[in-house]
Amino acid sequence: MEKPKHSRKPLTKAPLSHTKDVSRFVVPCTAWLTTLLLCLIQTVASAQQETFDRANQAFEAKAFDQAIEQYLAMIAKDPPNPAVHYNCGSAYFRQGMTGQAIYHLLMARALDPLDPDTEANLRFVRETAGLPSQGLLSKGSIWTRLMTLNQWAVICLFPFWMACLLKGADMIMTDPPRLWSRWIRLSTWITPPSLLLLIFLVFHTQATQLGVVLEEGVSLHASPFEDSKTLQPLKAGQEILLKEKKDDWQRIQTGDGSSGWLTLKSFASIPLR
Repeated sequence: MEKPKHSRKPLTKAPLSHTKDVSRFVVPCTAWLTTLLLCLIQTVASAQQETFDRANQAFEAKAFDQAIEQYLAMIAKDPPNPAVHYNCGSAYFRQGMTGQAIYHLLMARALDPLDPDTEANLRFVRETAGLPSQGLLSKGSIWTRLMTLNQWAVICLFPFWMACLLKGADMIMTDPPRLWSRWIRLSTWITPPSLLLLIFLVFHTQATQLGVVLEEGVSLHASPFEDSKTLQPLKAGQEILLKEKKDDWQRIQTGDGSSGWLTLKSFASIPLR
């Protein structure tokens, strides 16, 4: 081993011994921390499952208030879970709270769009409340929500980045493969429609953001003021399309095409993914 520059002192084996000591400490410490982290994750998951089981037991015992309280505690604390929203919506329906029931069922569908039980329960709750059984979103709109916008962006931008990568590699390589130019042309042709699809998905998703009227007695206003003219009453559980927002008011559109303003506290929105 060579000496470091500007030093006349020979190297000794002390640094190697120190390295060994450090490795003897780091390896067990890393293993211990990993084990501790895995145990912590398992403990948290076990606690979440116990809370979920207790809430389900309360539901089965028809203690719906208690079940709802525990479901809401999980929703506020844990990552979004379609099963929790589904059960919470079912408990609200048993309590006759249609607005909250449809809201949580829509949240469950947003998290798991292909679950047939959620769609069947949504249809049943709507029909029971005298609301349109299909809701406001078409089947095509639901399919566009199978993935988040970030996931759609990755897929739609893939041909663009592939075209850039292949073109750059083609300029560097002296003897590219025979099929190289075909792949470049293919990715270049696919890029424009992919970008147009992404733009459509962004605008379509924002234009079809859903909200749900939570309580009875909510009226549509002609302008974003409390003393403005009321246009029509809305039913609890009625789904609405959210438009622009102004202070504590939101312009909305109903299924029959009517448009007006609602206060933010009178409805709940389904977040965009």
